[in-house]
Amino acid sequence: GLATEAATEFENANRLYHQLPRSATVRAFEANGEIAQAEIEYGTGHYSAAVARLEALHQELPYLQSYTFPLRYYVTLGKLHLQSGDVDRAEADLHAAVFIIELGLHSLPDPLNRLTWEREMGEAYRLLTRLLLLDRRKAVDALRVWEWYRSSTVRRDTAPGVIEPNMLSRSRSEEIPFEGLDSNPELPRMDRFDESRSSLHNLTVVSYAWLNDGLAIWVFDNRSIHSQWVAVSQTSVERIARRFTENCADASSSMDDIHRDGAQLYSWLLQPVAGLLPRDHILVIQPDGPIAMIPFQALWTSRNGYLGAHWAIVVSPSINFTDKHVRSKSGTTQDGALIVGVPSVTGELAHGLPALQEAGLETEMVAEHFNQRTVLSGNEATRDAVLQYLPRARVFHFAGHALSGTLHRGLLLPGASTSDRVQNAVLLDADTIEHTPMSHCWLAVLSACSTAQAEDVIVDPADLSSAFLRSGVANVVASRWNVDSAVTRLFMTDFYSHLNGANTVAQALQSAAAEIRSDPRTNHPHYWAAFDSFSQI
Repeated sequence: GLATEAATEFENANRLYHQLPRSATVRAFEANGEIAQAEIEYGTGHYSAAVARLEALHQELPYLQSYTFPLRYYVTLGKLHLQSGDVDRAEADLHAAVFIIELGLHSLPDPLNRLTWEREMGEAYRLLTRLLLLDRRKAVDALRVWEWYRSSTVRRDTAPGVIEPNMLSRSRSEEIPFEGLDSNPELPRMDRFDESRSSLHNLTVVSYAWLNDGLAIWVFDNRSIHSQWVAVSQTSVERIARRFTENCADASSSMDDIHRDGAQLYSWLLQPVAGLLPRDHILVIQPDGPIAMIPFQALWTSRNGYLGAHWAIVVSPSINFTDKHVRSKSGTTQDGALIVGVPSVTGELAHGLPALQEAGLETEMVAEHFNQRTVLSGNEATRDAVLQYLPRARVFHFAGHALSGTLHRGLLLPGASTSDRVQNAVLLDADTIEHTPMSHCWLAVLSACSTAQAEDVIVDPADLSSAFLRSGVANVVASRWNVDSAVTRLFMTDFYSHLNGANTVAQALQSAAAEIRSDPRTNHPHYWAAFDSFSQI
């Protein structure tokens, strides 16, 4: 098979490397081949051979000028020891892997780089989480590890005592204290999770983690923590979730089909913990993998109807381990607002997009809710003008067109005006948003098509809603699919009216959705379930 052929190729390559001078590059190529062969042996059930191969490689680790090779070494060794039932050694291996990951994160101040590193290195945290869950007494420890992992893109420090300051002046190969990695190194101080959890008043968090053999679910708030294991495959959930979301996005789809798939997803994701969800709390969903694409408010609870009829819902990447984000209760619609309305744009990026008269009316409506406001309409709303006002805005509302394609994704704005013409439309994209300081902003509303359409909006670096969160915005309202502009204007009218009534963002969204759903002409989820609230709680 292909595994055998790959192993043979690695063996042949390493024989050639052995004939070359022992430079750092040659050592790295050899190590890559040995680790890759151990991974193949793990996948084909040759566990003893894989362990022996890695143990022989151990002495080479200090000579490898990279975080990646030592990390792969300890992750693979951890999997092998876990498979053989040696839980203690597996835990020590995974502690070493997490130590290396945290060391790498410490050197990456940019959130996008941290996100890339996190996505590539997440296996170690997942394995350690699963290992801890094997002992029911360690379910809370497993949650601490999982939440620490989820917060990696917004954390800015590493716990004292784990990484010494003098490590950061060394080369990469010297940064890693190999002499201590085999003695079960300390994890970061994840007990800060408990401090953050104590502030979860009127919020109940449901956190999901896809592990190698099923789905872990935790339910927690400031009072208690509970865990639940669901033996379901990620492939099964992804298949139903994709079909469910596509049907919700299509106004012509069958409501019966939506209810059927919504009930199935509910039975997997919430029914096992339904008794732990207080009706007077806001429900905070921390999705993982394909769960992130699901509009939870449209899940069907059979006897009780739509989930969103009973709970206000927030989607969140993780619990807050820092003071960077302002909590949602701190804002009001009396705060200074930047309101941007772009009914039409020209140029190649805007080809085929119709003028949105409703976007202009929506802009006027939103402006009426704020005493202090800056309104940029039409050709005034250039990217330079928007970026000038964004850092000072407490509320940002955009009404217009957005692109959500593979090559182009962002809010469409007019180009800079000249005396005789207006330049082609430009994008306000995730990278620009990422590098615009917006920690002062309480709320960003992206009232356009598919502003949170990514399959995993939490970890997609190009997703607009997550980019606003990473830039410091406390709450983001964004759409999961293409929306009807006339209904969206009505939706936003209801949303701001309820927000003026001292509701939270999630509660105002819930009330606006109920208003739209109550009209038989717009009771399909396409019209009322598109907009979600995203927040770093």
